Amino acid sequence: MSFLAGIVHTGISATQTEKDTFCLQKMASLLQKASSPAAAPYISADENNGTAFLFPPGRKNILPEELPYTILLDGYILNKKELAELLSGKGIHLTGNSDEELLARLFREYGTRMWEKLSGSFSIAVFNRENRKLYLIRDLLGSR
Repeated sequence: MSFLAGIVHTGISATQTEKDTFCLQKMASLLQKASSPAAAPYISADENNGTAFLFPPGRKNILPEELPYTILLDGYILNKKELAELLSGKGIHLTGNSDEELLARLFREYGTRMWEKLSGSFSIAVFNRENRKLYLIRDLLGSR
């Protein structure tokens, strides 16, 4: 079962952001009960771009500022080392060791075709804050 949740609006008000945050807090409570009572999910709401996302326990979307994405990952990527080397060969270097940064840089380089390079069990949501598009990606077997 995948635990990705978020809300994206085309138009937004502060009142709507408060409602969205409340809904995500309810979802977070259910997620916490379903996964680990000791691990709290992380909620990120941005009233400037009309989005609110619920991150699974232990995950936060901390990316370099030049990457205009919000990445939600549930699962794992098996070939991270190979993917980092692939990017490095193109002159693209990771600033950290997070799966989210790796996915964001892959998305910037390959767009929606990045899924062809991934190996693992995962569901991924990529929100592009520049064009306000949301992309949903699952592993080939659909296990997440």
